[in-house]
Amino acid sequence: MQIKTRKVAKDNGAYLLVVVALIVIAADQFTKAIIRRNLSIGETFSIIRGFVQLKGVENPGGAFGLFPGSQIFLLAVSIIVVIVAIIYWMLNRPNEPIVTMSFGLIVGGAIGNMIDRFLFNNVTDFIDFRYWPVFNIADLAIVIGMILFLNAYLKDEKRARDRSK
Repeated sequence: MQIKTRKVAKDNGAYLLVVVALIVIAADQFTKAIIRRNLSIGETFSIIRGFVQLKGVENPGGAFGLFPGSQIFLLAVSIIVVIVAIIYWMLNRPNEPIVTMSFGLIVGGAIGNMIDRFLFNNVTDFIDFRYWPVFNIADLAIVIGMILFLNAYLKDEKRARDRSK
C-alpha cells in the first residue's frame, strides 16, 4: 500500500512539472506577442518612471546578448538543457514539490525562448530595469527555477551533513 501511494505522489510530480512548464510557456509567449504587436524595436513604455519600463528588444543572442547570431548553437543548447533537466528530474524524482516546480520553471523558460529562436530567429525581450540587461518571462522563470533548485539542494546537503555528525 505504501509503495502505491508513493508512486501516485511521484506521478503527480510529473503533472506538476508539466503544468508549471506549460504555464510559463503560455505566459512567456502571450507577453512577447503583446510586446511584438504594441512596441517597436527600441520603443519604451514606462511602468515606474526611472525604475522599470517595457522596451521592445530583439535579442539575436543568448543571455545578456552573448553569442549573437548563433541561433543554431543556442537552439541546440536549449534542447540539451530541456533534455538534461527532464532526465535528471526523472532519475531523482524529488519528493519536494518546490524542486519539481523549479524544474518546471527551468524547462518552461528554456522552451519559451526556444520557440522564439525557432520562429523569429531571435528572442523578444522587454522587461527593462535600466541597470540590468533587458529580459523576458522565460528568463525570469529560468532564474527563479535555478534559485529554488539551488536553495533546495543546499538545504538537502546541510541536512545530510547534520545527519552524518
